[in-house]
Amino acid sequence: MLSVFGAQTVLAQAPAKTRAQVTAECDAAKKAGTVVQGECQYEMPTKAGSTKTRAQVTAECDAAKKAGTVVAGECQYEMPTKATSTKTREQVKAECEAYKKAKPGQPLPAECQM
Repeated sequence: MLSVFGAQTVLAQAPAKTRAQVTAECDAAKKAGTVVQGECQYEMPTKAGSTKTRAQVTAECDAAKKAGTVVAGECQYEMPTKATSTKTREQVKAECEAYKKAKPGQPLPAECQM
């Protein structure tokens, strides 16, 4: 009896596909972007369309680099502008020497520790 039911199950199945048919279906699914990957077995989201050309993005990136506003790292904050000093290097060195003479053995101010 078991062999009869087993035979009916085999006969009820759809005919097997050829390797060429499976390859063609796989290629079509890849082109359509519907190939499912991973264990979750959900359809992959559609790709977002771009509203700018590569040349436009490159130009914007170059302009941001020149302006010094390129965001770096994971924090995504604007980079601070470079600090400018009101004193020359020689003036700072002279002040540090004067401090060392006036207060020997005392910790130096931050600007003198460089």
